This record gives sequence, structure tokens and C-alpha cells, in this order.
Amino acid sequence: AGFPGLVLAIAAGIPMTLVEADRRKAAFLATVIAETGTPATVLNRRIEALAAGDLPPPAIITARALKPLPQLLALAARWLEDGQAVLWAWKGARWEEELTAARKDWIFTVESHPSRTQPAARLLRIANLGRRKGNGRGK
Repeated sequence: AGFPGLVLAIAAGIPMTLVEADRRKAAFLATVIAETGTPATVLNRRIEALAAGDLPPPAIITARALKPLPQLLALAARWLEDGQAVLWAWKGARWEEELTAARKDWIFTVESHPSRTQPAARLLRIANLGRRKGNGRGK
């Protein structure tokens, strides 16, 4: 969670760990956190480089403009497959195509919420993730 996680941390006071690969963006997030007293920390790393113990178990995962949904689910699977976390993914105009592609490798529940800023985009809430049996892709 980069900027979307920061918004949640500020608005709801939810402690968040923000993962941001871009050094300048991570510095901006850290500055906002320090100046607002927001309950969040920043890891200036790529999500792909995180080991299991690098983060506390999350309850909420957010992503915006990170990866197509099938790859995003593969990245988040270690936290979503136990049923303890939910993913909020901001997806653009091709969100339905991404959802269809993701269902080839994954089983999950999804709620789709219209974007207030981009009519063709959606905010997807994904939970209860599992791999389709017999399909090694997505690992």
C-alpha cells in the first residue's frame, strides 16, 4: 500500500505499513506520516523482494497501478489465502478483462465499486482467495 494506504491511515487512524519502491515517493510518504502523526511506516522496497517476516500480517492490502490483477493476486496470495486479509485494488477501464483473466488461476469473492473519479474504473474488494486445483500457473 503506497498512497492509498496513506489515505486509509490518515482518514481512519488505521496503522499501515506502506510499501513503495520509488525512493522519491517513499520519502514523500514518510514526510506526510511524520508531519501528520499518521500511524504508518514506509518500506522503500519492491513488494516482490519482501520476505514473509518483513511485514506484520495485514488485514487490508491496497494496490493502485501496480500490476494486472492475475499478477497482483500472485503477489498478495501469501496474505490473502489464509482468509485473514482483503485486497482493495483500484483498476482502470480494463478491469473486467483483468477479472476474467484472474479467474483462470484463482477462486475468490469480489465486490466491484464504481470509481468516483474515473467512470470506467472500479475499486475491487477481493477476499477468500484460493488457487484453482490442477493449475500450476499463478505460483
